Amino acid sequence: MKFEKILDHITAMRPQFRDEIRGCSEEEIATLEKIIGRAVPGDYRTFLTFMGHDTGGITALHAGGFVASHMHLSFDKVLKIEKKAKHRLPSRFTLVGEILEDPFESLCLDTEPSAAEPHVVRLSISRSSAPKPGKEGFSRYEAAQSLAELVFAGAFVSFVFPRHPVEAILEHAEPQADGPRAADKLLRRMEFTPHPASGGWSAFYHRPNAAALVYQNSRVPLHIRVRAQTVSVARQLVAMLEEHLGFVGSRLRE
Repeated sequence: MKFEKILDHITAMRPQFRDEIRGCSEEEIATLEKIIGRAVPGDYRTFLTFMGHDTGGITALHAGGFVASHMHLSFDKVLKIEKKAKHRLPSRFTLVGEILEDPFESLCLDTEPSAAEPHVVRLSISRSSAPKPGKEGFSRYEAAQSLAELVFAGAFVSFVFPRHPVEAILEHAEPQADGPRAADKLLRRMEFTPHPASGGWSAFYHRPNAAALVYQNSRVPLHIRVRAQTVSVARQLVAMLEEHLGFVGSRLRE
């Protein structure tokens, strides 16, 4: 889904959103491109243009099956890191943010799977010293199939989830061949409505007393995060999901 459409979907959830976001100038983007020695991917340019300086109240991100509440997607932070870096990232990667829960982990766009719509990956890499010859010097972990998916997931967990105080997390031990489709079918039966921004590795659902985020990629098993109005509603939802999707155990917290 195009990034501009994602902004419309977020504004529908938070009407003041477009008044809160603040973008970068073309001159600022050109400065970053000069430092890294290449043009930034198109999706990242759009992100920077609309919300590079302020993400409009998005306080958490869902990045590869977990929620990070201390994550920067700030242009100023990216520019500072790139200015101080002793060596450049491999050309397939473009730094877009930093996960503060792990000081050695960055968020990058990876153009190798798709140059037109780069994946978002969590990258563990030292920028202070060059990798040893013959070694990549980094580990990568897929977070989202596109930057638009990552940003909308962040908006969903920042703006929709807080309306429901009780959280339940369900995870499979192994990837499920038909997991997201089976989850979609069941959640619809449970009177959840899928959000049109669903796509890539993430799907988003809501109903009057609950919301749900379903996630799975090639490395992360089926993962469902549910938020509900009350503990009793959360337990009912979890019982249905466990019975029909084969989850064993769940984490429930208020």
